[in-house]
Amino acid sequence: MIGSGEQGPGSHPLHGGEVVTFDETLEQALEMLQRRGRVSYRALKRQFDLDDDYLEDLKEAILYA
Repeated sequence: MIGSGEQGPGSHPLHGGEVVTFDETLEQALEMLQRRGRVSYRALKRQFDLDDDYLEDLKEAILYA
């Protein structure tokens, strides 16, 4: 799921949302972490409308990449 060309959560054209890439979601999450110092996984799920698999990919990118 990690890749700059992949759609983000809630971005399916049928849902009326904009297409958001994984990299854009990651960048926004990192900005949020920098502003707040820390953010719960639950807050990230809600803020970005993430499913469990997407959140796992995001966590891995933040913690280990």
